[in-house]
Amino acid sequence: MYTCRIHLPKGSSVDLPGYLPVIVIVVVLVLLGYDISAAIAAVIAVGAAARELGRTA
Repeated sequence: MYTCRIHLPKGSSVDLPGYLPVIVIVVVLVLLGYDISAAIAAVIAVGAAARELGRTA
């Protein structure tokens, strides 16, 4: 399972499940007035672009 490491002050860090940042981004986009399907599509598109960039770099 993927994790997202958040670095905190004083050198400590917290590992969160990888899906948590995605949920936060979708909720923020919906609160900003985007449709839920558009918010999910935007997150999927960003993830696909990041994956492509990682493969070609």
